[in-house]
Amino acid sequence: MKESREVGEGVGCTAARAAAAAALAAVGRGLKLDRALERHARRLGRRDAAFAEELVKQALRHRRFADYQIGRVAAKPLAKLPPPVLDALRLAAVELYFMRTPSYAAAAEAVAAIKSSPFAGLAPFVNGVLRALASAGGPAGVEGEGAGYLAVKYSFPDWFAGRWLERLGPAQAENFLMANNAPAPLNVYPNPTRTDSAGLADELAADGCRVTDGPFGSLSVALGDKSLRGLRAFEDGLFAVLDPASSLAPRWLAPPPGATVVDLCAGAGGKTVQLAWAVGPEGRVVALDRDERKLGACAAAAERLGLANVETRRADILTGELPPAGYYFLDAPCTNLGVVRRKPDVKWRVREEDVGAAAATQEAMLTRALETAPPGAAVAYCVCSLEPEEGEGVVERALGRASAELAPCPAEEFGDACEGPYLRTWPHRHGCNGGFAALLRRGA
Repeated sequence: MKESREVGEGVGCTAARAAAAAALAAVGRGLKLDRALERHARRLGRRDAAFAEELVKQALRHRRFADYQIGRVAAKPLAKLPPPVLDALRLAAVELYFMRTPSYAAAAEAVAAIKSSPFAGLAPFVNGVLRALASAGGPAGVEGEGAGYLAVKYSFPDWFAGRWLERLGPAQAENFLMANNAPAPLNVYPNPTRTDSAGLADELAADGCRVTDGPFGSLSVALGDKSLRGLRAFEDGLFAVLDPASSLAPRWLAPPPGATVVDLCAGAGGKTVQLAWAVGPEGRVVALDRDERKLGACAAAAERLGLANVETRRADILTGELPPAGYYFLDAPCTNLGVVRRKPDVKWRVREEDVGAAAATQEAMLTRALETAPPGAAVAYCVCSLEPEEGEGVVERALGRASAELAPCPAEEFGDACEGPYLRTWPHRHGCNGGFAALLRRGA
């Protein structure tokens, strides 16, 4: 069950483990993973920061599986353990099972951390649990069947595993959950105003990266001992970092050169820059968002890539005035359940009832966009989720409230990602994030 990792060998990473424990605790208190890592891990040296980030992500990916293994040998119920003690056990367990860490190092670091905490009296208990795990020679097989079995084996909530077991059947559901637990590669797209795929691949190789072809025209990049922001190609604005699934809806909308596009929820600008590439210097992308911090990141991304045709505005699309345009792009706020492999905290943060709540907001946003768009305008809708309530459910309800029609998904371009009129990507089928997209045209 071990995964090959190049960061950290488990020895001399005390600062990294302390940062990982602090970040994991922050996630447990409700902070999103990226913010927790930014606060606690990314101020370390590059190697320690990489080890801490990997350790936290592994602990979140495999949390329930780790709890299953710990619970088999622990003399105390896990529910009664103080959160810092349980987190220490989880971190050590994933080091034992999923990282290149000698068992003595994982156990010694965890015990030392507890000894220096307010829970020092539990250090012998922690030591005993980890010695038992290490001496077993590997994790025990998960017992049971059905959704509960899959949920423990692949570390997902019962409700999530149950939904996909019902929808996909046992074999496909297991493949789906397994793919969602696999670490996602770094995917990039060339900035067409400065280079092409071949030129970018050469530049990245010259920077010491290993570059291979990725899904949907992307390049997959292994950084090795490099940092992303330290790459010359990054500084020169030769590429945008983007999961392949996120590239498809802007490509489907396909605004022509010179067009005006309104990006209704621009966020940090990953899709905004693609729209800006499409419309060219004579066109314009108006990037809207309620979050000033995200708009700042969007503007910075456009500046790094040399795109002068992006205008950022703070706005709430449900209450504010929307600029007139022939093309609208709505990457709606969602549960993010399609990006679990990149953001493993999502599966523990999102509840089943959150799916319906997200869908209600998405429906309101899409309906507003369709009601605002002039006759003949195109409106692209997408979410980073595979939940039907957030996908076709939203589109079908919005179509019942506004005059518009669905455009067919072009199978000649997107292949088996087309499902009827919709576009849907799957981690276990397409090697990218899970996502949904639809293209609608406003009626007269």
